[in-house]
Amino acid sequence: MNVLEWGALILGGGIGAGVRYLLDGAIIRGRKDAFPLGILVVNIVGSFLLGLLAGVPQVSPAWLAIIG
Repeated sequence: MNVLEWGALILGGGIGAGVRYLLDGAIIRGRKDAFPLGILVVNIVGSFLLGLLAGVPQVSPAWLAIIG
């Protein structure tokens, strides 16, 4: 990985963590049960999208890690 890819990996990781946090909060807002539905939804959607991305042959392994 070159410097640009490392920078993209760091930036993407930070943005991804923030988006996951906000999405979890939006899903769980107003719910009173103890089951972490927001975390479940975020993980299932993320796994599905990463699986779709992994099936694209034109994506290099470095950019797959960055996007994932």
